[in-house]
Amino acid sequence: MAKVVTLIGFYSHAHRPEIAEKRVQKSVQLLESRGVKVNYIGCLSDHDHELVVNAGKKISDTVNDSCCIILVYSGWSESTGILDMITDHSHFPLLIWSLAGYREGGKLIAPAAAAGASLLRYSLDRINTKYSCIYDEIDADTGLQKVLDFIHIADCVKRLRHTRIASIGYACSNLYPFMYDGNLIKTETGVQVDNIELMELKILADKVVKSSIGQFMDDFNKNYNPDSRIHKEEIELLSRYYISASEIIEKHNYEGISIKCGSGPGKLLGFTPCMLLSLLGEKINAICEGDIYSLLAQTIVNMLTGLKPTFLEIFEFFNKSVLMASCGFAPFSLCKQDHISIYQHEWGGCGGLMNVSHLKTGEITLFNIFNESGKLKMQTFTGISATPEIFQEEGWDEHQGPMIPSLQIDFDSGLEIFKENIKGPHYIVVNGSHAEIIRKYCYFADIQVESF
Repeated sequence: MAKVVTLIGFYSHAHRPEIAEKRVQKSVQLLESRGVKVNYIGCLSDHDHELVVNAGKKISDTVNDSCCIILVYSGWSESTGILDMITDHSHFPLLIWSLAGYREGGKLIAPAAAAGASLLRYSLDRINTKYSCIYDEIDADTGLQKVLDFIHIADCVKRLRHTRIASIGYACSNLYPFMYDGNLIKTETGVQVDNIELMELKILADKVVKSSIGQFMDDFNKNYNPDSRIHKEEIELLSRYYISASEIIEKHNYEGISIKCGSGPGKLLGFTPCMLLSLLGEKINAICEGDIYSLLAQTIVNMLTGLKPTFLEIFEFFNKSVLMASCGFAPFSLCKQDHISIYQHEWGGCGGLMNVSHLKTGEITLFNIFNESGKLKMQTFTGISATPEIFQEEGWDEHQGPMIPSLQIDFDSGLEIFKENIKGPHYIVVNGSHAEIIRKYCYFADIQVESF
């Protein structure tokens, strides 16, 4: 679906209107050539009060379809009328696009759009309006890509306000970090969190007929069980719960899901949902233990970057790095394809299947959202990840346990900074450096952010 913006151009009454209109129209055409739908209000003189009033009415008619408002400065323009026009819509992400001067007749023509844009910024700062400003430069390419990046973030802000995620079961083992405030999440991000009883998933799984699981079992055996090491009964159980969970996801159009682990299926149904979530994680954002704040963070960053994040826990510290791992869960697309492995286990008092593949390595961003004094707060850390030395979790007999999905991470800011700022047991990792786009989203979503 095309991103939609509302765009208005401005110029000084002392400037040539036909030139200003041409310059602003070029900006519209550039956006439309990149697939953006533009609700173009017009190019307005700063002294034409009637046009400005009418433009304000047009904005009211179109802005609810838009993800943002773009003010294109062709040249200097007084800001009073512009402020009056946008005040009622200041809750929308606002972009000021200052066009550069141009050359004509062997001379630089400087309409001073940067001066007009800077004048407006002064006022916007004092009325606490969220905005971004892009200044084009003489003899350089336009700031089109920066404008497109802004539109993408604004579109994510809007789309997240119509996004739903869910937890099957609430707060694994009654751990406090996993107890979430749905009202806070809805207020600050717009994301709706549904809580689904584990019994609902079980009832659906019990109703799945054997004839409907054949395709899933064939695909699973082909991709993950070519040597038939895994018992047929385990795959059949997995298939019933995968089909049932997928039905819940599709029915409600969820963008993310979490399932209680040890105190959920592990305790009540006899299997851990590690493999179930690993497979669901290929379709939507997924995390274990009913950790809704981390699921929210995954959903936001997945929408911003188009990349799939996953969660890790803090296991051990080295002198300059940290070992982080997840106990049997990871979407397979995040794993090294030459190290894909599944493990059938009887560990921790229950059975099930685990993804014990090696995670991909390289540049990463580690992040999470948490509730601090009734406000959402985001943390980001950047660094480099590598495959750790062979290890296993405690609890396996005779050192026969598998090496679970894990990374050894060196942080750009140093290990001590990470240690001093840890805010919970889970952090989310995504490949690449994305702290800046996360920061920009948080600014417009009014979420506090700490970047390290």
